[in-house]
Amino acid sequence: MRALMLVDRSFATREHAMLRRVEVGLMDDGVRVVRAVPDDVDDAGRTPLAPTVRYHDANWRIVNRAHARRLIRELQLIDPPLAPAGGTGAGADGVPDLLDVVHVWGDECWDLAIDVASATGAALVFELWSQASTRRIRQIERRVASADESVRIVWLAPNAHLRGVAEAQSPVWPVRAAHWGIHADDHDVHVRPPGAPLGVSIVSSGRDESSIRPVLDALSQCVAINESMLIFLDDTAVRSHPGVWKHAERLGLLDHLSIIADMESRRELILDTDLLVLPDALGEVRSIILDAMASGVVVAARADPCIEVTALPGIALLVEGPTEGAWLTVLRRVISDSDELRRIGALARERVVKDRPVHRQVDAILAAYGELADNAPIAFPGAL
Repeated sequence: MRALMLVDRSFATREHAMLRRVEVGLMDDGVRVVRAVPDDVDDAGRTPLAPTVRYHDANWRIVNRAHARRLIRELQLIDPPLAPAGGTGAGADGVPDLLDVVHVWGDECWDLAIDVASATGAALVFELWSQASTRRIRQIERRVASADESVRIVWLAPNAHLRGVAEAQSPVWPVRAAHWGIHADDHDVHVRPPGAPLGVSIVSSGRDESSIRPVLDALSQCVAINESMLIFLDDTAVRSHPGVWKHAERLGLLDHLSIIADMESRRELILDTDLLVLPDALGEVRSIILDAMASGVVVAARADPCIEVTALPGIALLVEGPTEGAWLTVLRRVISDSDELRRIGALARERVVKDRPVHRQVDAILAAYGELADNAPIAFPGAL
């Protein structure tokens, strides 16, 4: 089995730790793995035993096929070769039989993936990482059918709720669950030394300024409870909305606040704080939540059913709404009580270590690959 991990810019930068775990697991089971990332992305998280190829991610339909041909040429240059000597080619364009599966991480490269699969005869596995991505299912199935009806698809969802959301779209191809996982051994339990300041990390997409301000309002009151508190804010929020910095200045938070670039991709800082705050509720699954819980870092978030680990009472602090009062009620509970902070962190770690080992994610992915290999192409209905 030969699998191309086709990764968009967002996943390549912020999800490289999870990708590495999955790739190592797949290789342990005999899968030949190649990772493809945008050509200007630092691929520091790559798996040493898996080669990396590059692609251009302009993502314009008119040039995607040219980018696909370039990517295929990169794959043909891998040593040892992916394709057997003298391969006749299974793809629609007569390209040698390079791949069995194109596994797509991040929906910015979905169109490119279709062109690569059509040219090589590979099957397609799409990771449905967000509620927004599920809304494109039928559009993508129509696009695949128009490009090459012989291409097979499996949709993968990172949890049961998002799988249900995807199945509600009535896709032609099956939706399977492959719950994202962690290696417990990779995560030391965070313990704050006596007298050390309490650390708070805020990770935000930056797409909704109104969700960040109530968090800062609440934290400005929490500083009065714990005057040594340190707050680390993802610079995405500030770059997208410069008014966030001004708001923090008006609240008198600047002495406690640090803006950190690429927090989610360089998550060691987050895993060394005591509390991870997630202001957004956008239906987007991010592995930093699992990593934080595995390290005993308490997660405070708006309850989002698409991210089921934030919707289970007891393992996360759930905020009822995007208001200062709601955030203050939740944050005050642990900022003023270090025993409660440790208790919730321990429960979170226990839950994800038990329920989210990465080997289960790899097993589910392998099952999807096997399903694609066993099943004949589906005849697409004309009314798709």
